[in-house]
Amino acid sequence: MEQITLTLPASLVSEIRWLSHREERPESEIIGDALASYLTQRRLTRHRLSDADCHQPCDVSDEDQYFADLAEPYR
Repeated sequence: MEQITLTLPASLVSEIRWLSHREERPESEIIGDALASYLTQRRLTRHRLSDADCHQPCDVSDEDQYFADLAEPYR
């Protein structure tokens, strides 16, 4: 693993700390999960846009998204 330094608004840090305490998970894990989810959504959006160019619909069900989110840490 690599380390990265972030500067975040105090309100976001407060929410991350609250969630960390509530879920008994490290703050870094919560941030990592949030970034992984965001990046998955970005990849899906890019995929949908490229499919739109080919005039092929690309519908992702909630179940598909669930499995994509589960697989993300293993990519």
